Amino acid sequence: MNGEILIYALLPSLIVAFILPLFKNKPNLRDGITVIATIITFLIIAFLVLPQILSGETITFKLFEFAQGITFTLKLDAFGMFFAFVTSTLWVVTNIYAIGYMRGLNEHAQTRFFVYFTLSIFAALGIAFSGNLITLFIFYEILSIVTYPLVIHEQDPKSMRSGTEYMIYLMVASMLLQLTAILLIYGMTGTLEFSEGGIGALAQCGSLLLSAIFLMLMFGYAKAAIFPLHSWLPTAMVAPTPVSALLHAVAVVVAGVFCVMRTVFDVFGPNLMHALNLDLVLGTFAAFTLLAAIFFGITQDNLKRRVAYSTVSQLSFMMLGVALLTKTGMTGGILHIASHSFGKIVLFFVAGAVFVAAHKKLISDMDGIGRRMPITMLSFAVGTAAMIAVPLTLAALSKTMLLEGSLESGYWIFFVVFLLAGLLDAFYFFPVIYKAFFKKPKKENEADYSKFKEVNILVLAPIVTVAILVVVFYAVPFPFLELAEEKISHVNPIEGVVSHEFSKHWSSIAEYGVIAIIALFLLLNYRYFGSSKGKEIIKFDTPFIYGGNPLSKTCTDANHKLLLFYQWSVKLSHAPYAWVISKFKGRNVEDIERELDKSAYKFITSSTTMALVFLIIGFIVFIIKL
Repeated sequence: MNGEILIYALLPSLIVAFILPLFKNKPNLRDGITVIATIITFLIIAFLVLPQILSGETITFKLFEFAQGITFTLKLDAFGMFFAFVTSTLWVVTNIYAIGYMRGLNEHAQTRFFVYFTLSIFAALGIAFSGNLITLFIFYEILSIVTYPLVIHEQDPKSMRSGTEYMIYLMVASMLLQLTAILLIYGMTGTLEFSEGGIGALAQCGSLLLSAIFLMLMFGYAKAAIFPLHSWLPTAMVAPTPVSALLHAVAVVVAGVFCVMRTVFDVFGPNLMHALNLDLVLGTFAAFTLLAAIFFGITQDNLKRRVAYSTVSQLSFMMLGVALLTKTGMTGGILHIASHSFGKIVLFFVAGAVFVAAHKKLISDMDGIGRRMPITMLSFAVGTAAMIAVPLTLAALSKTMLLEGSLESGYWIFFVVFLLAGLLDAFYFFPVIYKAFFKKPKKENEADYSKFKEVNILVLAPIVTVAILVVVFYAVPFPFLELAEEKISHVNPIEGVVSHEFSKHWSSIAEYGVIAIIALFLLLNYRYFGSSKGKEIIKFDTPFIYGGNPLSKTCTDANHKLLLFYQWSVKLSHAPYAWVISKFKGRNVEDIERELDKSAYKFITSSTTMALVFLIIGFIVFIIKL
């Protein structure tokens, strides 16, 4: 029964998704069945599958063969188990939260919602269980398809347009880049099976072609939200909050990072990555995305969009850690998946709870909301602490390992990036906490505020549960640390150029130094800029930090320049398509560009061209490094 256990783990969600429509008119029974399915899935993974993996086993089950060397294979190792455990654990609380959220807002089409919501865990677990590139590709596409109805759930023009962008970015990238790379790998090696430390036959192929394949896979997994294929993620925030939690913490984006990491570990391998300088290529894109996302999001007034841009940044934390290729850095990169997932889902849960209870989405409207919803907003503070990697949260452990790994690898610039990002993350979320607890509601809103209180227990209980787990897993990081270390021990990480003792010492000093700077900065802001005198002198009325701070103008300007650059890039990407069409139809190029900008083809042209441009940039980095 060794291999069949993976099928048993997949079946509950798949079966329930097909029988839910039978209980459309019995919502209590319908919702109860979905909860039971998630609990059964968790119990199978936690008590039947996990012990086997922790004992050093690898579970394999081959279902059928497409062609010679191309099979549909389920295979679970420590890394897949890590992703599966995070997903199945958080899915239980997410499902309960979704029931409370959908009922609290009396949402339409709840049966359809839970059908696709349940199918999503099937696809996410399928990605975790994939034994080769083609199986991974199939489950990756299934996940894109079954989450589309969730993104467009509201069915208004805005959600439909966002759903179009969501599908085009993910499907075009995977079909054009990911599938092409898979076919090239099969043509060169005759196999698509994952192998710990990398597919050996790849080392015999040309370096330029291998670099092209890696770049195609890196951008083909667009769910990882590497710039410029990131804009679908904030746009998808039109979906209900449980979907946002699903997209940003449990399944979709983590699946993208999982695929990129799987490519590093089991397709190319650390040694080939280092020999081809692909570690620097991945690290450069991840570092740029990490910082750019912070500046994009730091001036967002919509709470969900701000949290969404934080997700884009945190995903690159993970990939930058893996790009270091050292044992400590890669272990920290894997561990940060759990750190981010548990912390970020709290933030999204809180955003949804505030909307259910108070119908508020904007940070600027949340003055004093912590006094009406103290438990909810205290949980938000715990999630914020996780994003900043404050001690006593799981993220403190993973962030320290990332800092150590960056020093060991000799890439000091990445060490600085990690520290800077940690500092900016504090500026990212503390304004929300300040407004919630330390500012009084506006006079015109006082009557409105007196009408709401803490959200219903089905929404509140999952928030508190996960907030507690963020702290518990710091004290006992089981099984995450064990699974991460087990995986890295089999992939042949490269030796660091700096001693582990030196890296550990200085990374600890730097981390506590950043926390001290954050504490001092917040104290000074509260003492001066939180006062009426400060506001009279400096009037930067943004939701950035305490309603007025010189740094807020800098961030606003940086965000504006980044946005202009992105818009210019999108516009530029239309030019070659418009020129070709104008030659065939004999029309004006400017008219065609305007039509493209208003149609769904905007996303196809911009995502495709910009991906190709960044592939070229990747090649330039590769050649310069040589």
